[in-house]
Amino acid sequence: MNVLHELFGDPLKHAQTAKQAEPAGTTLSARQPQQGLLRSGLSLILATGAAYAFSFAVDLLVGGLIGIYPKTAFLPVATWSVISAVSILAARALSRCSRWLALPYAAFGALAVLGGMVGAHPHNFIVAAAMFLHTHFVWKASTRPTTQSHTPGASGSPRAKAGQWDALLSKCDLLMARDEIADMHRKLNAQAEREGGEYIFKNDYVAAWEAFRDNPNIGTARELLDVAPLLLQYFEMCSPGSSFYSTSRYLKERGL
Repeated sequence: MNVLHELFGDPLKHAQTAKQAEPAGTTLSARQPQQGLLRSGLSLILATGAAYAFSFAVDLLVGGLIGIYPKTAFLPVATWSVISAVSILAARALSRCSRWLALPYAAFGALAVLGGMVGAHPHNFIVAAAMFLHTHFVWKASTRPTTQSHTPGASGSPRAKAGQWDALLSKCDLLMARDEIADMHRKLNAQAEREGGEYIFKNDYVAAWEAFRDNPNIGTARELLDVAPLLLQYFEMCSPGSSFYSTSRYLKERGL
């Protein structure tokens, strides 16, 4: 959280001076922290369902191939695979790419190992291997992009920074980026509220954010990046070519 502290300040344990944090009515303050908990709970349920469906599909596939199950076992494999894919995509959209969505896959993998050790079907070890492999994929796919190689350094001129940023901002879904940054604000305030305080947002950041929030365009996005260049990662992940952008567009087009 050190980077966030540099941008937004520290969550005060005893917030006697927190009134100066933000103007009245700004949406930086999370008035409904329960929303984040609800999203996390729903995404965990969906990820658990996705892991179960995937394990069931792999079990049917492997069991059918080695003759444990009849040939008709192949028929529901595609159905369970589709259920698994749709569930994990929805979970990722709700959780904003949280790595812990991989945990249900690891848990079902451990259960498969246990089943292979105590049961009469050693093919469970193959199922476990597939679950652990999928755990790795979900974990990697849920890693937010870094900006170390893309964020302009301190020695770059303002003109060079604007040129690099504009190339990205011109193809970025700015509305999606705005929603992601707003969600980050809600999570920060919810965390601070759990700790008995609230975040102190710097005035120049509040002004730049409100301008971008109310009118998301390349100009206001550039002004926001001028005061908080580390937010570039949000614009990167909301641009064509990122897995987060592809997943979000897929779900939105299908009304999910």
